[in-house]
Amino acid sequence: DVPRNGARTHLINVTQRIKECGKAHQWKQALLFLADITSHAVDADVVVYVATMSACERASQWLEAVGLLGEMKAAAMVPNIFAYNTAISACAKSSAWLRALDFLSDMRGAAVSPDTITYNALIHACGQGGHWSSALDLLQAMASAKVRSNVNTWNTLVSACEKAGEWQYALRLLQTLPEMALQADTVTYS
Repeated sequence: DVPRNGARTHLINVTQRIKECGKAHQWKQALLFLADITSHAVDADVVVYVATMSACERASQWLEAVGLLGEMKAAAMVPNIFAYNTAISACAKSSAWLRALDFLSDMRGAAVSPDTITYNALIHACGQGGHWSSALDLLQAMASAKVRSNVNTWNTLVSACEKAGEWQYALRLLQTLPEMALQADTVTYS
């Protein structure tokens, strides 16, 4: 089926261009490439949308990234972990912590299991929004969901506490690292 193969090749090529736009923080151009795909009656897939969301996220255009997730759902696409993580990360960059937390509920409703990256982005969003106690609550939720934390999780928690002036909690977190079999790194102490 030549037309179908041609459309698939076009989709792959445009997706690559969108990824390049993301690296260059050219989010508007990424959106134009996405529009190009749909204008040629080529069905965009989750990969293309995630690439476009990522371009928007890298350029701190969280509303655009979140809007694309909504477009995916409206087009009857099932967002995957990458789509949700990108939307949460975009929210984190703009201190839209409540919206980021909403995505955790959306994920559960869509039977998409949050991973370490999800929780790290959520913790970062809460920290950016000045809600260090919500960040600590997410660590508990992470443990309850049996999602393994990493040194980035703890660094993000320490940062959230530090930004809020809660140095006592930050010190407690640092003291907990060895119990978690985690090694502090240069970011931990910076």
